[in-house]
Amino acid sequence: MNSGRPSTFSGDHEQRSSVAHRNMRLSMDSGRPSTFSGDHERRASAAHQNMRKNKNSLLPQYFLKNILKAAKVVLVMFWWWLWLIAGPVGADPQTRLLNQGCSQYKAMDLSDFYASLNAAISDLKAQLRSGKHFATAQQSGGSDSVYAMAQCRNYLSTADCTACFTIAEKLRNCPAANGARVVYDGCFLSTTPS
Repeated sequence: MNSGRPSTFSGDHEQRSSVAHRNMRLSMDSGRPSTFSGDHERRASAAHQNMRKNKNSLLPQYFLKNILKAAKVVLVMFWWWLWLIAGPVGADPQTRLLNQGCSQYKAMDLSDFYASLNAAISDLKAQLRSGKHFATAQQSGGSDSVYAMAQCRNYLSTADCTACFTIAEKLRNCPAANGARVVYDGCFLSTTPS
C-alpha cells in the first residue's frame, strides 16, 4: 500500500480487507447488503419471521386489554355525564295529564263514601310501594262501597310509580261524585261504586 501513510495492516490483512470491501460494494449494487454468508442470512431471516409470528400472536391480546380499559373509561364517563345532565336515573314519574273525569252520580252517604275511598286509595298505594305496577282494592262502608284500580307503566321505577299515583290522588277533588278517573303519561287511577 503506497498511499504515503504508514501501514498498520499486514499484507494478508489488506488483501482480505480489500476482498470484503469489493464484496460489500457488489452487494450494494445489487440492492441488498451481503456481509453475511448465505446460511447466516437464512437463519437471521427465520429468526425474524418467528419474532413477527410471536409479536402478531401477542398483538390481539394487547389490543383487547387496551380496548377493554378504554370501554370501562367510556362507560364510567357516560354514567357520570348522564347523572350530571339528566339527574338521577328514573326520576321522571311522567305526570302530564292526559284525561280526567268525575261521575255524574253522587254518593248517598258522604262520610261512608270518603272513608271507603280513603281506605281503597291507601290499599292501592301500599301495593304500588311494594313494587307492583297494577293494583286493585275494594272497600265497603255502609251504603257506598268503592272499587279502585291503579296502574303504572312497566318501565317506571317503584318510586316514580308511587309519585305518579300520589299526584293522581287528586281525583278526590270530584265533589261528592261516586266515581272518578285520572290518566297521566305514567299512570292512571280509577274509582267506581261497587
